[in-house]
Amino acid sequence: MGQSASTLLRGNLSAVGLGSSLTADQVTEGIDLSQHTAIVTGGTSGIGKETARVLAKRGAHVIIAGRKMDVAEDVKRVILQESPSANVDMMQLDLTSVESVRSFVRDYESKNYPLSILVNNAGTFDTEFHSTPMGIERMFATHVVGPFLLTQLLLERMKQTAKDTGIEGRVVVTGSDAHRITSVLPQGVDFDSLKDPSRFSALKNYGQSKVAAILLTEEFGKKLKAENANVTANVGHPGTVTTQLGRTFIDQAIPGPNKLTDKLYQLGKPALKKPEEGAATITFVATRPEVQGVYGRYYSDCTVIEPNRYASNPELGKKVWQYCEDVVGAGVGA
Repeated sequence: MGQSASTLLRGNLSAVGLGSSLTADQVTEGIDLSQHTAIVTGGTSGIGKETARVLAKRGAHVIIAGRKMDVAEDVKRVILQESPSANVDMMQLDLTSVESVRSFVRDYESKNYPLSILVNNAGTFDTEFHSTPMGIERMFATHVVGPFLLTQLLLERMKQTAKDTGIEGRVVVTGSDAHRITSVLPQGVDFDSLKDPSRFSALKNYGQSKVAAILLTEEFGKKLKAENANVTANVGHPGTVTTQLGRTFIDQAIPGPNKLTDKLYQLGKPALKKPEEGAATITFVATRPEVQGVYGRYYSDCTVIEPNRYASNPELGKKVWQYCEDVVGAGVGA
């Protein structure tokens, strides 16, 4: 098995902190979220779907933000079957479009909803270069620039909610140990590969998008802490999960014929997490009192660990921040 794949599996094979086999249900047991409003991007499948389900089960008003409203309706139906009194809404959002993000925020503010939890979870894994309305490749748009703009535009609402309620606001970013793939790169993020298909590599581009997402979270955390805001920002690594995204990643990380990959996947599947387990660290960071007052940290198996050197580089973080501002245009808050 290649180094990148073994690195990703490592967090699942050895229990750390509260343990990799815990589920989101177990992590949030006894927690009352009835005074919370949460947005979950990518809440229609996999880890996001499970995160939305559990937050709603614990009493939060959950807004599922995604591109496919019919799928979101199905998720809402499933949540209400388990928790008939759950408060769940759906709103249209395409993180690869600046206009869609701005439209989402305008619609959200027009509803006058408070906001205490923002889960930037939406993810994709592309085996080929796909351009977006932002003019950059899709993984970086989905994991980095879109969430950057969404968070920027919603932070004032989160700060106001925290002031009005006394409840700490939390921005949670779904990370990945795939960011460690970038250890072989000379600079951590190849910005030229975001517009040049000839420089695209599925594993590299996915990994660097996760480096950039971690760096932005650290930057948000530093800024929020400096202004003594009652809003935090942290990353949660779910582990390698048996979702379609996880399977596609493994197909790329483990070279060989499809039949061989299938066999390896089946052999390794017991070591992979189910979505219920993958959502544990995300919901931990979003809800648990142990995370109160923590800014810009990287959690795996509900425990703080250190990301790789690129994802801990403040100078690179400033470059990623500037790149995002350049892509979304002048006047981020406009």
